[in-house]
Amino acid sequence: MSPRAQATRQRLIVAARELLLEQGLTVSLSEVAERAGVTRMTLYRHFGPRRELLLEVLLTEVETIAAACRALLGDPERSLVDRAHRTMTYLGVEFSSAPLVSSIVAGSTMADLEELDPSGSVRGLISDTAGPYFLEASRSDVLRGTVDTAVAWVGRQVLAMVYRLPGERRDRQAIADEVALHFLPSLLRVSNEECTALVGHYPLDDGHEHPDETRHRAAAAGLN
Repeated sequence: MSPRAQATRQRLIVAARELLLEQGLTVSLSEVAERAGVTRMTLYRHFGPRRELLLEVLLTEVETIAAACRALLGDPERSLVDRAHRTMTYLGVEFSSAPLVSSIVAGSTMADLEELDPSGSVRGLISDTAGPYFLEASRSDVLRGTVDTAVAWVGRQVLAMVYRLPGERRDRQAIADEVALHFLPSLLRVSNEECTALVGHYPLDDGHEHPDETRHRAAAAGLN
């Protein structure tokens, strides 16, 4: 792809993201093309159907979040339980304050979200991100069930989180406590005492990556 074509494609992605923030899934291709300063035919040459463009924007956002999750899940200095607590807390806080996710979800249903991604690209990204962690947890006899069932279960939890959390602006500590008391014992072989001990402790206030940092990375990439 030529530099000019790459620049046009990036303008289209930025325009689509801006309009998704403003309108949610009601945005049209004509509006995106006009915002980017190109014809609708040019947009179609780059992305094809409307769904492909919207999915590209969503995957760009989700990949940013997934990169942070991979770092949290792969931290060798921390226990498997601690890594899961940190990662799911990160996701909960991230989705509760993510403006793009809020705009996409507003006025839509779970069926709308699944129609946007019929090939399961987002689920595949979840599997690629969490799979190595679950394999390690399984080998350590910490994981409840199999790797495949754990990946599927977490995928459902993340999708439910995407649909439920945006706009709630929930307290970060409340999210961390919910993860400790409900998510961890459903996924891992962890005692009630260990889960209860995590209540009241916010696991990301220690100089490590925090959800707000994804905003800075997105801005640096020209996506905000």
